[in-house]
Amino acid sequence: MLYDLFLTFTKYCPKVMIKKLNQHIAIIEESIDPDESIKPTIIVFLTVAVSLTVCRYFGQFTDFDRFFVKGTDWKLSLNDKVFYGKLWWAFIVFIAYVVIPLIVVKVFKLSKIKDLGLSGKGFFKHLPWYLLMILPMLIIIWFVSKDNSFQQQYPFFKHEYWGHTGRFVCWELVYAFQFFCVEFFFRGFLLQIPKRKIGVIAVFVMIIPYCMIHYQKPLLETTGAIFGGTILGFMAIRTNSIYGGVIIHIFVAIAMDLASLYRSGVI
Repeated sequence: MLYDLFLTFTKYCPKVMIKKLNQHIAIIEESIDPDESIKPTIIVFLTVAVSLTVCRYFGQFTDFDRFFVKGTDWKLSLNDKVFYGKLWWAFIVFIAYVVIPLIVVKVFKLSKIKDLGLSGKGFFKHLPWYLLMILPMLIIIWFVSKDNSFQQQYPFFKHEYWGHTGRFVCWELVYAFQFFCVEFFFRGFLLQIPKRKIGVIAVFVMIIPYCMIHYQKPLLETTGAIFGGTILGFMAIRTNSIYGGVIIHIFVAIAMDLASLYRSGVI
């Protein structure tokens, strides 16, 4: 049944998606403002560089231990260090991907906040397309989850460090919120402002750093980020909404965690 659905998807969906993509490009190009200054786009690109640097040098899992535990009398178990390290990483993602961009937008008056992909109108109209994108991903996840390397990679918060199930549930909620931050940064801030000046090119500029943040992950996931991120980029610009990408990210991430836990016999 699942295999038949997958074959149907691969036969018909690419043609439909290419047609929709061409429609999106045409509409996006019409939205370019010839009087728009290049200054907002430059400010956005520089801010992205700063935010990614903050994540890299202050948002690693081990940085919580480096900043708050080493050199102090604070004694934590290994489970606590791992758990708090994950929370610290998510906190820095929030600061770098949401707080810093919002401050920059306000200080330099780059855009209205709601115009950074936070509109829900286009999301509901295109919801069936987002749900359609989830189906092949679930099929791929189910088959790929058999691989030992997949089970070693996911979930990020390993079972042996949970201590109790409540911590895993807490982590999954934080993990889900982190995807909102990612979508706001890449498909909101980095797309919605530059598109006014450079149009569809903004999507391909966005996909470069978005691909690079996946480099520590398996090749299949990084490759998928290129194609998936491009599609989500077009849809985010077309709908002025990041919520479709948020839902897809959360749904797929939780599915990957649960599939890995199931394959490894934890659940």
